[in-house]
Amino acid sequence: MVINNRYLEILILLIFISILVYMFHPYYRTKRLNELFCEENKSFKDLNFNGVLNKKYRDSANHLYKTININKTVTDLSDNRIILDLERGVFFNEINIGDSIVKPQGTLEVLVYRKNSSVVDTFNLHFGCED
Repeated sequence: MVINNRYLEILILLIFISILVYMFHPYYRTKRLNELFCEENKSFKDLNFNGVLNKKYRDSANHLYKTININKTVTDLSDNRIILDLERGVFFNEINIGDSIVKPQGTLEVLVYRKNSSVVDTFNLHFGCED
């Protein structure tokens, strides 16, 4: 059985369009984004760090991700850089250079001891994970 080239082109085009519709369907996209947020949520929850914030910036070499650097005191980090791009709360905007940051393992709670102050702020980080 010989298939006309025109019918073959139409069949390939329909298959391609079907795949695109599936990939970009809102349900699929939303489900995949939630999985990504939950992975980041779990990864961050497993971290333990304690140090002084020495740099806060949008990393132009890394998609302008919100990034902080801390002088390590106690940490599970391989370097002193923490990427907070998926964090949906106000944490990044509210911390300042010189603040001491404590993040115990097993929680999304971060304690911020303000520089030259006795004030301790608590932030519950939110990565958009809908359990």
